[in-house]
Amino acid sequence: MSKLCLRGLRSAPSHVGAWARSRAGAVLLAALVGIVPSASLLGACKPRRPSAEKAQAITEKGAWGRAVVARLQQLEPRRQLRFDEAAFEIAFEDGETKGAIALTNHWAEANVASSSVDEVADRIHRSLGANASNGSLPILRERVTIEVDAHLRAEHDPKLGSSDRVPYRPIADVLALGLVEDRANTVEWLSNKGLEEKKLTFDVSLASATRALLARPAPAMKTLAPGAFRFDGDEYGATRFFLGAMDKGLSVRGDAVAFFVSRETVLVTGSDDVEGQKALLREVGDEVKKPRAWTPRLLRRRGTTWVRFEGTPIATEVQRRGVLADYDRQTKLLRSYARDEDPFTAEAIAVQNKKNGNVFTMATLTETVDTLLPEVELVSLALWEKGKARHIGVVRFDVLEKTMGARMTKTPHWPVRYRIAKFPTSAEVKAMQPQAELP
Repeated sequence: MSKLCLRGLRSAPSHVGAWARSRAGAVLLAALVGIVPSASLLGACKPRRPSAEKAQAITEKGAWGRAVVARLQQLEPRRQLRFDEAAFEIAFEDGETKGAIALTNHWAEANVASSSVDEVADRIHRSLGANASNGSLPILRERVTIEVDAHLRAEHDPKLGSSDRVPYRPIADVLALGLVEDRANTVEWLSNKGLEEKKLTFDVSLASATRALLARPAPAMKTLAPGAFRFDGDEYGATRFFLGAMDKGLSVRGDAVAFFVSRETVLVTGSDDVEGQKALLREVGDEVKKPRAWTPRLLRRRGTTWVRFEGTPIATEVQRRGVLADYDRQTKLLRSYARDEDPFTAEAIAVQNKKNGNVFTMATLTETVDTLLPEVELVSLALWEKGKARHIGVVRFDVLEKTMGARMTKTPHWPVRYRIAKFPTSAEVKAMQPQAELP
C-alpha cells in the first residue's frame, strides 16, 4: 500500500477565523490566508516529477526573483546582493553587515496586488535604508497583536517578565501605536526592557521615531469616487497616514472616516457620505484577501485623534466583525495555556434571528462552570442536568452585569473579560427573564 501525506495546505491564522465565518466561508478564508485549491492535496510521499504547469510556475518565480534583485542592485550599488533561488531569498552584504531578505511574502503580495518589480524592489530598498540607520520607528498595528501575541505569552512564559511587555498607545481602543526596531529582514517590537537599555521613556522615543517616520515618503493617494480616497504606502503606510494627519484637507462630507485595512493601506471618506462609505466597503472586500491583511477597522476623526465610527449599519457590522476576530484570537491562546484549575474561556460568536435578520454577538454561561466571559451583546444561560447543558434562554449582557454585581469580576485581559465563578441563583435567573428566542 502506498504511503499518503498531506501536501500544500496551510492552516488559517486564528484572527481571521471570525471574519471569514461571517462572510463567504471557505472561499474567502482561502483567499485570506493564501490557500491555493489543489486537486491533489493528498498524494504519494515519494518524489514526483513536477507537472509542466508547475515547472512553468517555478521558472516564472525564479525569473521574478532575479528581476527584483537586478532592480534592487541599481538602488543599492554599494551592497553585494545575491539571489538564492532554492531558498527564495536575497542574501546581502555591506562591509561587516550580512543578512538575507525572504521573498515569499513579497511574491504572494505581488501576485494578489499586481505589484510591479520596481514597487517590490523599492519597498525592500526602504527597509534596507531603515536597517542602515538602526533606529526606532513608530508602527500602527491591531491592538490584539500586542495584547494576545506579546503580553499573554509574557504572562505565561516563566522566562519572560514585565520588562518584556510592549509599551504602546491605544488608538480608538482597537489599534495600537508602538515602537519597533526595523532591520532588513525583521521587525521587532521595542519592549520596556529595550527602552530601559537605551535609557529612554516611551514618549521621548516615540517623538524621535515619529520625526524619522515623517521624513519618509508619504503614501500615494488615489481617488476611488467623489469624496472617497485610498492611501497606499510601504509597511509603515498606515502609520505615516495616521501620524502625518493626511486626512486633513480632504474634501469629504462631515468628519473623515477611515478604514484601516492593513499596515500599508487606509481608505477614507466622510461620515455623512453614504455612497462614499459603500465605495470603501467594496474596496475592503478585495483588501481582506491580501496576505497580512488586518480585520478592517472603521474609525472617525475627532479633533486631534480617532474614535470608533458608530451609528450606521455599516459601522455596526464592521465593529461586530472586529470584536469577534479579536476574541477568537484571544480565546485560542487562553485555552492553549489553560490548566485544569483555570476558569473556562468562553467563545464569542455571531448569531442571527432568522425571522427579523437581527445579528448579535453572544457567549454561553453554564451552571457549575467557572467562566471567563467575553463582553458581548447577549449571554445564553444554560443549566447542567444529567451530564448535559440545557439552554434556558438569553439575556442582555448589561442585565447580567447588573444582576451579578461584584461577583462578576473584570480581568486584566484585552479584549476585556469578566470572571464568573458562581452561576446566578434561581431567583436571579427568574428576575432577569431569559428569553427563549433572540431579540
